[in-house]
Amino acid sequence: MTDRPVAEGPAAEGPAADEPAGRSAILVARNLERRFDGHGRDGGIVAVDGVSFEIGACETLGLIGESGCGKTTTAKLLLGLDKPTGGSVLHHGRDVASLDREGRRTYRRSVQAVFQDPQSSLNPRMRVGAIVREPLVAAGGTPRAEVRARVAETLERVGLEADAAHRFPHQFSGGQRQRIAIARALAMRPELAVLDEPVASLDVSVRSQILALLKDLQSQFRMSYLLISHDLATAGHLCDRIAVMYLGRIVETGSADEVYDSPRHPFTRELLEAARFAFADEVDTKRGTADETAVSRPVTGCRFRTRCPMAEEICARVDPQLHAVSPTQQVACHLA
Repeated sequence: MTDRPVAEGPAAEGPAADEPAGRSAILVARNLERRFDGHGRDGGIVAVDGVSFEIGACETLGLIGESGCGKTTTAKLLLGLDKPTGGSVLHHGRDVASLDREGRRTYRRSVQAVFQDPQSSLNPRMRVGAIVREPLVAAGGTPRAEVRARVAETLERVGLEADAAHRFPHQFSGGQRQRIAIARALAMRPELAVLDEPVASLDVSVRSQILALLKDLQSQFRMSYLLISHDLATAGHLCDRIAVMYLGRIVETGSADEVYDSPRHPFTRELLEAARFAFADEVDTKRGTADETAVSRPVTGCRFRTRCPMAEEICARVDPQLHAVSPTQQVACHLA
């Protein structure tokens, strides 16, 4: 087994070892599509193009790719912050788009988010206690005394002092602000947390602490994560499975060990080589903005072929589809 690139610092214990391998899916994305500025491939940008995956109980799935590949748009579709132009999102088998008002409320409680930059995602005019309390109050159904107790408990769980509730976000460091953002999501006791580049804006020393905290909280609360990241080092530290995304599509999926030990897609190999030779905060696999990458997409065949060192004639003619190369690993490549 080759050495996996890992984030700096010690890892916390993961989910319980007796968790069954065959988990029922909490959330399923089925052929998700999101198109902008038009109604077809010639009329606009296809940011998400037929993306499918599922997330089981107490599991972490990493959705990994370059800036502009569509991974954050995918997260917005799952969170209900944007509407898909095709496909569906299923929560315990129920189509989220068809939920009634109470069903949508339950879904919002069950699926929470932690965003990249806590400085912009936390209201600077609100005290920390109010920030953590806000989603509980908005959701309703929780007695006032229980809300106060949960806020205090949650802040303690993420490693903040009791008086943190009475202070403002600007009075904390970047790592502490991210702990506040995690506490806000955790207060709802969700089944699934969507982590959108949760450590990308943090210093290296703080990054390892937040990753260890996320692992520990997952073990305590037995929840699932969807990690959105460009960084395979972070994914290797946190994820059970990895889905690699390129220009709106998933090009490889598998367990974290499989993706690191036996990457089958040339783009996955490119990301892996970048992660092996640099620390997470020094890795920059960005090749351009979302508009630039969308414009450079080949009209036919494999969308990675213009960058692929192994491209052959079939790659220009036929768009490769995901196919199994092992019982748990799939790749969209003619030459895998």
